[in-house]
Amino acid sequence: DASLPQLCNRFLEMAGSPHRVAAFDPAAAGPEELAEFGTMLKYLQPSYPKPMVDCSLTTAALGFAPTPLGDGLRQTLAWLKAAGKL
Repeated sequence: DASLPQLCNRFLEMAGSPHRVAAFDPAAAGPEELAEFGTMLKYLQPSYPKPMVDCSLTTAALGFAPTPLGDGLRQTLAWLKAAGKL
């Protein structure tokens, strides 16, 4: 499991970009975050189902296994490069 900033930073690293996404705790947002995100801060709170979702029934019914995260990021990176977006 990874946070959105962790996911973005993993992709940026794979792409060879020096840029990184900063993470902060929305529950402890300071004036800078409040000025940038305002009332949208409530949507930045992590929300995970308990228990976590088990996709095994869907996977079996469709006969299709989810793509592992690393593979999906590599495929997306290759597609963006081929499309001239990176």
